[in-house]
Amino acid sequence: MPPASDAIERGESYLDANGFRFRITLDGARDAPWLIFSNSLATDLTLWNDQVDALKDSWRILRYDYRGHGRSAPTDGSESGLEFGRDTLAADLLAIMDKAGIDRAHHVGTSMGSLAGLAAASLQPERFVSITVCNSRLCSSDASAAHLERRATLALDHGMDALIDITLEKWFARSDPPVTGALRDRIVAMIRHTSSAGFAGYARGTRRYDFTTDIGSLPMPVLLVAGTMDGDVLQEFQTIAGRHPGVRCEPVPGAGHLPNVEAPGRYNALLNEFLTRSGRQS
Repeated sequence: MPPASDAIERGESYLDANGFRFRITLDGARDAPWLIFSNSLATDLTLWNDQVDALKDSWRILRYDYRGHGRSAPTDGSESGLEFGRDTLAADLLAIMDKAGIDRAHHVGTSMGSLAGLAAASLQPERFVSITVCNSRLCSSDASAAHLERRATLALDHGMDALIDITLEKWFARSDPPVTGALRDRIVAMIRHTSSAGFAGYARGTRRYDFTTDIGSLPMPVLLVAGTMDGDVLQEFQTIAGRHPGVRCEPVPGAGHLPNVEAPGRYNALLNEFLTRSGRQS
């Protein structure tokens, strides 16, 4: 595998991987260990700006936009039957790592981004030093599958504006303090800049999955982070961590579905401590 410096340059660029064109950004010191961030559904790589600002002096950071998200190539809007599930999430992440010259990395994901990291680490565990899972249920349910299908249909029939209020309610209804002002506007802009076909493809592709077995067999340290106001995700994480000694769980009080933007100070401190303790070999 080529050195990272021979593969891509620092800053924003585009990379062809797994038959698709992805926007990526690179930040941090060239000789530092690799850290990869994967976003939630209907957001883009700027979701991690606060984390990059806090960690770029110690880590070499790669972020990317999913298919049809942010500034990655749009999916074909006529292909309403597309589904991007566990296999696609893993294959895209691993292909991006290959093209970027990344042999091993720490991976941090939130919501659907956590599924990308878990799926890739289950296939090629030797590529990952640690895995951080944030506010992602580890097993789908009939209710979650039905909700994703409704949102996919809304996106395809009425456009992404039809999902704004539904998404904000789902993510932040109980957040304390509430998500308002500039932060709310920032999240809304990400939703609007997601293509309907791209959103529907991932929503339908992730209707059914189960990582409850995978997570216990991963050979690297795993951190579960949960905003305490995101339903019963924290309770689920605590149960999982109690079963597996290599899995650690940490709450972010008051935060909803995206604690990395709602409470970046707390989130960054947890992440930095975990990454440092997990080791800097990558």
